[in-house]
Amino acid sequence: MTNRYCPADLPALTAEELRDIWERNRVPDVRDLLWEIARLRQRVSSAHYFIALVEVGQPGAQLMAHTYLANFAAEPCVLEEIEADYSSGTPGSRKWRGEIPTDEELQLFEAMHREARERINERKRRRRR
Repeated sequence: MTNRYCPADLPALTAEELRDIWERNRVPDVRDLLWEIARLRQRVSSAHYFIALVEVGQPGAQLMAHTYLANFAAEPCVLEEIEADYSSGTPGSRKWRGEIPTDEELQLFEAMHREARERINERKRRRRR
């Protein structure tokens, strides 16, 4: 896992604060960022619910784990971490262990980058209008 600097003392923003940001910054790029934040907040809420089910020993929670892992495995931040691990020479990394990406992983990485480039280009076109 790559280490990125994220100050530990930054407070988590509430929904009210996010709405306030939107009210003061009604531009398409801020809207895109707020949609991503809303999507990630939903993921956190869903994960919290799942963990609570596991913690109380809810029947069927183990079966749900596969779905949750698949959903998280498709997240760009997870795919980026895996992709970076294949390039890292850090002891314990995939590259250090001599592993190479599977064809399926390579396809996932390429699709992620292709879709991201398409969205970036759309945002650039939007800015020129």
